[in-house]
Amino acid sequence: MAIPHKTIQHFLASHPLGTIATLSKKGDPELATVYFLVNDDLSCYIVTKAETRKYKNIVRKSFGALMCHAEDELISVEISGTYEPIFDTIEVVVAIERFQALAEKRSVGYWIPPIAQLNAGAYVVVKLKPTQVQYRRYVAAKGGSKKMTEIVLRRKQKQLVRL
Repeated sequence: MAIPHKTIQHFLASHPLGTIATLSKKGDPELATVYFLVNDDLSCYIVTKAETRKYKNIVRKSFGALMCHAEDELISVEISGTYEPIFDTIEVVVAIERFQALAEKRSVGYWIPPIAQLNAGAYVVVKLKPTQVQYRRYVAAKGGSKKMTEIVLRRKQKQLVRL
């Protein structure tokens, strides 16, 4: 079963809460739950603060991953690649405006994003540029057997291609 690139993008856009993995000074994995935004090329923006553990890890070692899943749909997407702090003013403004729109959509009553509740320095925008994307969909087949769809996209030149 072929899963179109847009299906993966739509899933990620519909499930903007995920877990990122970064590497500590010692090389140990460290996880953080974040809201993210997906782009057409499946790169993802994350907004954090400059004094958080995750940002310090990203600056030190740029390789990492993001995992997003939906329990009710039995779908998961894992993106591994490199984190890149964004300093281009226009790109930062566009990302912040998109995050503001996300926060407004998610607002029920009065909602403050978790990152806004931290006293950890200035806001920073980071982009996760994928080198590999894994899409997994687990479904129950007839007779109760399990069937899993797995699609792996890997960066070749400037495009993600299916393996």
